[in-house]
Amino acid sequence: MARVDRPTKWAKLEVPDQFQIGLKGLAQLARWQLRRAEGGGFEVASQERYESRVPDLLRLERLADSRNAADPAAYDKFGRWQPHDTLGTAELRSRVASMREVTNPQSPTDAWVSFRLQFSTIGDGELAAYLGDVFPNIVAQIPTASLWAVHFDPSLSWRVAAVRMLFAAEASPEILDTVAKGQGRLPSPVDLMPSLTYGLNAFLEPMLLPASPWIVGMNSARRGGNAIVMFGRAEAGFEPNEAAETLNLLKPRRAPRNPVPRPNFEPEASDVWLRWWIREINALLGQALDVGRFTGENGEYRPAAQLGVLLSLEKLFTSVQSILADPIRGDARLWTFFDVIDLLDGLSFGSWENLLRYDKVSSQLTELEGIIPAAARELALTRVRPSVGALNEFLDGFANAPGQLAPSGNLRVRQRDGIGWQEVPLHSAGQSYLRLIRNATHSFRSMARDPHDVSLLASHLGAIPDALPDLAFMHLLRFLVAPRLPHD
Repeated sequence: MARVDRPTKWAKLEVPDQFQIGLKGLAQLARWQLRRAEGGGFEVASQERYESRVPDLLRLERLADSRNAADPAAYDKFGRWQPHDTLGTAELRSRVASMREVTNPQSPTDAWVSFRLQFSTIGDGELAAYLGDVFPNIVAQIPTASLWAVHFDPSLSWRVAAVRMLFAAEASPEILDTVAKGQGRLPSPVDLMPSLTYGLNAFLEPMLLPASPWIVGMNSARRGGNAIVMFGRAEAGFEPNEAAETLNLLKPRRAPRNPVPRPNFEPEASDVWLRWWIREINALLGQALDVGRFTGENGEYRPAAQLGVLLSLEKLFTSVQSILADPIRGDARLWTFFDVIDLLDGLSFGSWENLLRYDKVSSQLTELEGIIPAAARELALTRVRPSVGALNEFLDGFANAPGQLAPSGNLRVRQRDGIGWQEVPLHSAGQSYLRLIRNATHSFRSMARDPHDVSLLASHLGAIPDALPDLAFMHLLRFLVAPRLPHD
């Protein structure tokens, strides 16, 4: 069958009769433009694509700092968000209010625990007053702090919900009648996308960690959006203890993560960084939630294709966040880094060769330096630049096996048939070695029978610099700048 050119922005879709909201109701809530399709049925397009403008699913607003922290009017806009009370219970709020971190905070960590929990659970009518009480105390401790609101357009959650609803309807139509009667839940992997379902934490919090283990802000989420406190300086995100909990003493022991010096930057840098990050996340989510990008040969909407991209994005951001927030070096950082490379590969953003080859990564860093706003560049790249240097340091480890280095400087390794030898450039050997380590999650047994893999494994001591997994953040920044999301 000949392929029919797909529309650039329209997707043909139907809403099952069991969904009482109907197509027109869903289109209104998701901000879709609706039109009749040729041959019958309807097509939809996101409002911003229809109007050829940038997405506006997120809106950032600076509301308070040291100049107006004492003005109650500064916090009024938080009280105008979508109703949140229906998501919580009086019992939950009571339990939060009785926590020691809330009633008697003993440290900055306690205070931030209290902030995150109370902001997320307090009643709608009390929210503005709560912030009016707590933010002046923050400014008293951190005079350069500023309070921002990230407003979520209500259509954002409806677009995510629509993907899940239509996926379930297509994949399991036989249970729609049962669900419509109030029995059971739609079979969609909602628990695999918690940030997209509520709060967008995984999409916002890596922005607070570019200089990890130093942090540049703190956030908390509600149904209507996020409150973000930017410190205007770097604050310690760690305790100088050998182990935070007794259980930590029994974790696999590795050398501690190399610390980075406390970065010094002007408060303006964190403001520019925040604005840039939200702008790029806004554009990314606009693409990922655009139904017109996920259509089949005849323009019909394919919810499974869109859901696959959303799940991949959730995993990508969560994985990078885990790498940045982990204060101790361990296998987990490295294994999670491999997950990030696999995810970027699966999203058609780059291959292992392109993402781990030193000369290409160096060029990518130079390009990225020209894109990040100048005022925020040093902050954004605090851990990125050492990670690129760590990749080169890792390649130097092949010098520990001088007998396997050819006069050309290439690495000599066995062919897979075990008979001859071949020369491999070090940059290719490096990404092959890392992929070998990644594949070891399925055990080393198969590679122990492969002469090429055995030879490669014997060419390096296996010392992988702790900073190398932070390359994941560099590639996430590159992805934000140019998110080549796959079309179905």
